[in-house]
Amino acid sequence: MAIGDIGATVIDTITLRNTGLQPSICRVSGSVYAVAYTDTVGIVTTFSLDSSGNFSAAVDSLTFEGSSCGGPTIIRAHDGIFAVAYSGVDSDGFCKTFDIDSSGNIGAVIDTLEFETANCTGRAQNFLPISGDIFAFAYQGGATSTHLSVKTFDIDSSGNIGAVVDTLTIAVGGNKGVSFIHCTGSLYATLINQSGNDTQLDTFTISDAGSFSAVINSVAVDDPGNGTACRMFPIGGDNYVLSYYELTWRLATRSISPAGVIGAEIDLINLSGSPYTILGIGDGVYAYARLLSGVASVHTIAIAADGTIGSEVDNLEISASSSQFPHIIYHQSDIYAVALTGPPTNDGLVKTLDIESGSLVVTTQTCEDVVDTTATGRGNITDLGGGNVTAHGHCWATTVDPTTSDSSVDNGAASATGAFTSAITGLTPGTAYYTRAYATNSATPSYGANVYFVASSGRAGYIWMEGSNLRGFDENAVERKYIHTDDVDDTPVDAATTDPISSNWAYDHENSSNPHPIVTYEDTVVTHDGQVVYT
Repeated sequence: MAIGDIGATVIDTITLRNTGLQPSICRVSGSVYAVAYTDTVGIVTTFSLDSSGNFSAAVDSLTFEGSSCGGPTIIRAHDGIFAVAYSGVDSDGFCKTFDIDSSGNIGAVIDTLEFETANCTGRAQNFLPISGDIFAFAYQGGATSTHLSVKTFDIDSSGNIGAVVDTLTIAVGGNKGVSFIHCTGSLYATLINQSGNDTQLDTFTISDAGSFSAVINSVAVDDPGNGTACRMFPIGGDNYVLSYYELTWRLATRSISPAGVIGAEIDLINLSGSPYTILGIGDGVYAYARLLSGVASVHTIAIAADGTIGSEVDNLEISASSSQFPHIIYHQSDIYAVALTGPPTNDGLVKTLDIESGSLVVTTQTCEDVVDTTATGRGNITDLGGGNVTAHGHCWATTVDPTTSDSSVDNGAASATGAFTSAITGLTPGTAYYTRAYATNSATPSYGANVYFVASSGRAGYIWMEGSNLRGFDENAVERKYIHTDDVDDTPVDAATTDPISSNWAYDHENSSNPHPIVTYEDTVVTHDGQVVYT
């Protein structure tokens, strides 16, 4: 099978509730998941799923809202602590927390915050972790029912919810759906599908403390439409794929710079139905759950990192009638799950299917700022594989091949490829360590290669032999390695045309058979990316 090929049939189906509308699904741990539904009241149910895509019976259920609930969105806030945000009594906005253990057993509600007392409605609400205990929720409402509002508040590791930290209000007309995503660093974006008005894309920043900037850039991405859902997903670099309604459903690509500047439309195609969720599955192929006249299906399509939209790869009908709100999530290997409302009586369903997926790939780079008991680990997620990364960071130990069971740091979820750093702490000066970058989008993390370093304390300028090579700390106490090779002849190397290369030392900054990966001249000091090489 090729990347994006879908199995011929649905693998398994579980009915979690008779009448379960507007489902939101998230992973609890390993093979355990939680789904929040509404049936006037708000209910969360847990279940487990094996590696082949087969369900066990539901594990547990909690009614978190007993009188009125609309558009619930559930997320993992901390280990064992989950939060759900929704529209409740009098269309006010509420957030509640509760604990779910690794087996799926649900505790009682821990805390409640009423974050909106005027209007909180809409069909596509969004709940994101920002930094540490800070979270943000985007919704239709606020001062008027047509505004888009985003609010931040804190949830601690025990599930206690603090007061609202800050609010961003964007005046729009007839808001009928919103997609809220993290772009890069402190930059975020919302895509707003307005009734009878342009679909609007806005960018802004959120600080680690939860404070908003003003809107940086605001662009109308279509002519007046009348859709009910819109979605965004990063596809590589500064490019994003957007789905929205403009007389017909559209799939388009645009760029958003790290400064928040929105670029012109790159590519555009028409779709025959409403994409409710979009998910990267690897190697430039994306999956989306679609709804058309009550029929739910899953489709895969090629989208290049430069924003060029290719052809559909495959599709599978998963529910033939009376379906609503399909939400796809990656499980493991090539197995995906779709939570949806379906027949015969608006039941709360989850279905599994097989989609050939790419592999999650992460690499490890040399450590920086190795000083005293700390260091900065560097890594790079080069392919998301199937689905968003749910955790990424570094692990370290005094033995080779450390895992997340050893000392480790989790930087949280990641929705796009790219470089990252981690704070490595608790080191013993003078002790040798191995570290690996890791990332996971399933129960098992993927690891980069081992990187060796020695915890240092005031060791700037200290150099020692390691076999026939030199290893040492530069003026910033950053560890470097210099490789000794047999001397080369006078043949020009790396574009050297006037002077021969006669040094037999080379700075190890890339994997190359060339012992002189940069141009160095006899009795000369040159730099490469800020690194000094002595010849």
